[in-house]
Amino acid sequence: ANISAFLGQKTLSIESTIQLVNETPDTVTIYCRFSPSGRFEPTFLTELQGGQTYCVPVDIVTNTEITGLLFGSTTQRGKCSTDVLYWPETACPLPPGSPARGEAAVYLSAGGGGAAGNSSGLSLMAFGESNAGEQWPVQHINFLGVDAAGRLRTFNYTVTVSPRFEDEPQFVQPRASPVATTATVTAGSRKKLSLTQVSSPPIDPPPKKSKFNSQPKAYRLIIQTPASLHNLLPVPVIFEAAGIENEIQPGHHAVLCSVQSTGFSFKMSFVYDEKDYSCSHNVSQDTPELSMISFETRDGYDVIVLNLGLRCSRRPGHMDMTIYSPYWMVNKTGLKLAYKFSRSIVPLPRKSKDHDLPEIVHPADFPGVLMFSAAARSFFGESKVLLRAEASAWSSSFSLDIVGSWGRVHCEDSEDKSYEIAVKIDLSSSGLTKIITLMPYFMIVNKSPISIECAQVRDTSEGAPGTWISVPPGGAKPFWPAAVGSKKMFMICRLDSNILTPAFQLYESHSVLLRLDNKYVGLFAEVQTTDEVTVINLQLYQEGMALVNIINNLDDGRALFFLQRGTGQTHKLEAGQRTFYAWDDASKPRQFLFYFDDPGKAKPLDVTTDGYNTFVVNKTTYHWVSFLSKLQRTVLFTNNAEEANAAAKAAEIEAIDQEVTLVLQSIGVSLVNNHSCQEVCYISIRSSDIKWNRVKRENRTKPLRPEVSTELEILYNRFLDKLRVGEKCEERVTLPDNIKPQITVDLGQMVMLEPERCILRRTFQPGVHLQYRSSPHQMHIHAKVFRIQVDSQHLDSTFPVVFAPFQAPASMDLDSGPKPLVELIALVYRTTDKEVFRFKRLECLIQEMQCQLDQGFLNEMLDFFAGSVPEKDELTGFLVDQRSTEGELLDIPVIKDILRGGKDSIFDFLHISPIKMHVSFSLVGSSQEGRQTAFHSDVLNLFLQSLGVALTDVQDVIFKLAYFERRACIMSMSKLTSEMTRHYAGQAIKQTYVLLLGLDVIGNPFGVIRGVAQGVEDLFYEPVKGAIIGTEEFAEGVALGVRSLVGHTVGGAAGAVSRITGTLGKGVAALTLDDDYKRRRREQLSRRPANFSAGLAQGGKDLVMGVFDGVTGIVTQPIDGAKKEGVEGFFKGMTKGLVGVFTRPISGVVDFASSSFEGIRRATSTSKEVSRVRPPRFIALDGVIRPYDLFQAQGNVLLKVPFL
Repeated sequence: ANISAFLGQKTLSIESTIQLVNETPDTVTIYCRFSPSGRFEPTFLTELQGGQTYCVPVDIVTNTEITGLLFGSTTQRGKCSTDVLYWPETACPLPPGSPARGEAAVYLSAGGGGAAGNSSGLSLMAFGESNAGEQWPVQHINFLGVDAAGRLRTFNYTVTVSPRFEDEPQFVQPRASPVATTATVTAGSRKKLSLTQVSSPPIDPPPKKSKFNSQPKAYRLIIQTPASLHNLLPVPVIFEAAGIENEIQPGHHAVLCSVQSTGFSFKMSFVYDEKDYSCSHNVSQDTPELSMISFETRDGYDVIVLNLGLRCSRRPGHMDMTIYSPYWMVNKTGLKLAYKFSRSIVPLPRKSKDHDLPEIVHPADFPGVLMFSAAARSFFGESKVLLRAEASAWSSSFSLDIVGSWGRVHCEDSEDKSYEIAVKIDLSSSGLTKIITLMPYFMIVNKSPISIECAQVRDTSEGAPGTWISVPPGGAKPFWPAAVGSKKMFMICRLDSNILTPAFQLYESHSVLLRLDNKYVGLFAEVQTTDEVTVINLQLYQEGMALVNIINNLDDGRALFFLQRGTGQTHKLEAGQRTFYAWDDASKPRQFLFYFDDPGKAKPLDVTTDGYNTFVVNKTTYHWVSFLSKLQRTVLFTNNAEEANAAAKAAEIEAIDQEVTLVLQSIGVSLVNNHSCQEVCYISIRSSDIKWNRVKRENRTKPLRPEVSTELEILYNRFLDKLRVGEKCEERVTLPDNIKPQITVDLGQMVMLEPERCILRRTFQPGVHLQYRSSPHQMHIHAKVFRIQVDSQHLDSTFPVVFAPFQAPASMDLDSGPKPLVELIALVYRTTDKEVFRFKRLECLIQEMQCQLDQGFLNEMLDFFAGSVPEKDELTGFLVDQRSTEGELLDIPVIKDILRGGKDSIFDFLHISPIKMHVSFSLVGSSQEGRQTAFHSDVLNLFLQSLGVALTDVQDVIFKLAYFERRACIMSMSKLTSEMTRHYAGQAIKQTYVLLLGLDVIGNPFGVIRGVAQGVEDLFYEPVKGAIIGTEEFAEGVALGVRSLVGHTVGGAAGAVSRITGTLGKGVAALTLDDDYKRRRREQLSRRPANFSAGLAQGGKDLVMGVFDGVTGIVTQPIDGAKKEGVEGFFKGMTKGLVGVFTRPISGVVDFASSSFEGIRRATSTSKEVSRVRPPRFIALDGVIRPYDLFQAQGNVLLKVPFL
């Protein structure tokens, strides 16, 4: 019985405990085994279409004479299957006092034992899913029918049993006494319940103990096909099994209704590269999830073999098969390519005569993608290949498995020609296929409305070459430079077949306007060089592209001379004139010089940034001002001071006329899974810790020692509490005797009296500080986020704190106190165009961070957000993958970013600091072990399997991403975003190699080496910082440095030993076979000791409890097992108890060593340990989410934490 409420009206409805779910694409006819007249004959119930559900009528489920359902096809009405579908007896238990069931009442029994009752001979497969200790067998149903093609064939279906509800609802059961509640239920699947109240309902007698609990359970019987085949090949596939043939289009799948889910044989064929490939294969329960399947074809007398991958994923009663190619090779170079493996294996497909030089040719005009794979013996191993372009030599080997990365492959030609090829590796949406895109490393993009011809020259003095590359308007072409040194790579361009531009360099990123003395004025060339690709962007002159607009506004008629250093070419600008200037020689040093009379007194001038200066010539003072006018850099020479000041003010900061400041001390977000009634995560933005400082000379502050600051804060809060309630309190207080030297303060005056007299200052940084100031033409933005922390709220988490700022050593307070995690400063100028902004200064500073994940937390978060993340359809994902392989160079994302339109903005200085993060990952830490997450993570699992690696524990691996910076550039916001994304994503992928040194296979020995190096660095660095502040601080800096050296060497070694012993303890604990013991062990180890004594005490407790649990487990484990699973559970418990006698004491000894060494590491550490912001939220049994109560949360932790 379910109760629903809508707009204040409650509706009570009932439905039977058995529900049929049709997950097949066909319509199935359902029959019951008895008629209303009472005879045992099939009776039609309903036609159940694919995707629909049907609740079996209550009178059929509760019938005590005969049970079971029959199936048939809609085209064969009246012809039923001989196989009968049964359900568990717990769906309809007999009320106390009811008569016994009839001989034809047969029920499904748990544990794979078939059916229970008086009937026998049922052929049921003991392969089901487990829930609450129940394992129901898979039932097979066979019947004749006509398929969509009009063929008469046998339909094989499987039926699995699963609970309908996680929390069982209320059940309405008949009474053995006179009826007090009347319920009328017909054959419909769902009816309203009509209740009739009586004055004195009779009392039921106490229930008798029986084999089954009298409380019913609701089940879902899922009808499904035994197998399905998914085609992830780029060609149609013809599949034949059990005499039935199906054609499956790329990206589609077909259901197989004529096979058995336990195994079958099939034939498969397809047409690829104008050849017919075919194979025969068998699958069974022993077939691994990922296997190889070989297709063959004939080319004359030769046999060509193509190895593809077959994935077999299973769930109860169903087998999902997927045919795929490990690699898709996409050739966008326009060249004939060839591949071969770097090892002595023969790649396939191949011809039998090609043993001497096994290679695969990939023509430039090959239609679609090239399916590529390795030989059978190395199909799932590491794949490293060599590449050849046209008639070049073979390149060095490179890997095809590093997904998300770009690579640059060099192929040297015998004719002094070089082929630089960029290799981009992507992962398909299925996670099975890697898409390898090969494209030119050098590409020319023409954004002008006319055709442009380009050619390479070895030197700027070299004349026009004989070979030109013509790039059409709005097009892109590959560029293959000659095999010369990088410092000798220059390019010239030609317009209208006879207008040549000066040469410009290609070996580094830059932009330059190539001056043309004709109608085109100039050609703007922008070279973007990265590790992935180099793009040469060409476009005709537009406003703002000139290097500088020079204005000579000298009143005395003096001429201005200017030149580029190293060119020997001088330009003259008369007074009262102006000119646009571009570099005379783009290959020479780009330094602008100017003078008036004497060339020997030429002065440099930076024409890329704002500036203002004065100089004297013949006792006359002149001024020059560099400023930005719209998009054009302008330099004004004048002897009028007011005019120069007016021009310079355009770049100065204006008076603020509006200011908005937002300050938040803290923000907290609690994520609660209302289905499991557990708090999953707590996200907080918090202020800094309160620091007490003493004010010294020149209003400089110095923080007090942490223990002094803590005691002062306690006394100050007591002082404020007494003032608040009006009590008398002493303003002059002395700190406890354990603090030396003795300190006396006056809290009313905020003054320290002893041991020295100075002013006290209590400071802290808010969690969020946002300041916005504006003037008529400028905006100032200053944002700070002090501390972001993400906590896992499971008590057995391996890492209670998932994300937090990395705790800096104590010496950081000596410098500038605590720093915000993220700080952003922006100075933005408005231009005449409302959509164009000038970012005078944009800086973002990100402090060091730590991220610690365990698999349990990750699964919980995936479950939490699974409902809001739409799952991509398989066909949609395949079509996206297929579209990514199509198109020309213009469809490459880098080229699209260049050709994409949009308003450009000006960036004088943009800088994002380097990012440094400490990463740890653990495979344990979940209280929901073994439970499948709602969000599919097959892509990650399949990717790891394809690499032949297993995800293991990672501890304290450091990721370092270099800073991102742009100076004096003009670009759109979309282009800037794309560059930033590629910059950090590319570096993050390259940084993954550090995982090889951080794998927790046997602890983290690398941490010892890094710890010692860090200690030596601190000893050298911190005294220097102290010397900058003053002599007294220098002595304290030396002390901090020595302590840091001890902490990093002793603590680093102890931490590594702690991790090594922790890894051993984890393995020994796994041998106990007791999930509850492993969970309690994780909860105990998650409470890390604060010092050596605490670590010794915790380790001693682990040792004692290990021996105690091992001895008592011989008795307690069989008893607990018998309570849960009966006789079978008793013997399982006996096995666990016997194994635990040996393994639990050993685990206690190892944990004792691990806790002791962890205590040593904590005692010698100079950083403060990060802990949870607050205990996990307490949620009562009613599941109602109430406001957070700290006392309830602390009490809940005390009751859940295991003690002695």
